[in-house]
Amino acid sequence: MIELSGQGVVIRTMQATGTWALDSFHPGLRDSAPEQFDAFLENMLILSQHVAEAAADRCIGSVDVNAILSGPDYRQPVSPEHSNDGSHPSEEGSRVIAEALRTLGYESKIGDC
Repeated sequence: MIELSGQGVVIRTMQATGTWALDSFHPGLRDSAPEQFDAFLENMLILSQHVAEAAADRCIGSVDVNAILSGPDYRQPVSPEHSNDGSHPSEEGSRVIAEALRTLGYESKIGDC
């Protein structure tokens, strides 16, 4: 959870991380066992939906970072434009996420850290 403007926001990256993790730890699974690959990602989508619903039930905003970075098809990896390693946002990916948060009314606050 990240505190922004005094409000809590849940940022979910599960699908993106799931795709990256499967490709990293099980190279070739996407091609050799596409049913297993899709089943894992489908479960990640269901989990993400539960997180979003639980957040909404508690009046906590949530942002689907994967949809922002790679589009609505959760089976697609994060685009190279938005990530250098397929998991962590690049500078451009961070900018896109920040812009999405700004459209929801959140503003960055940089303190004396």
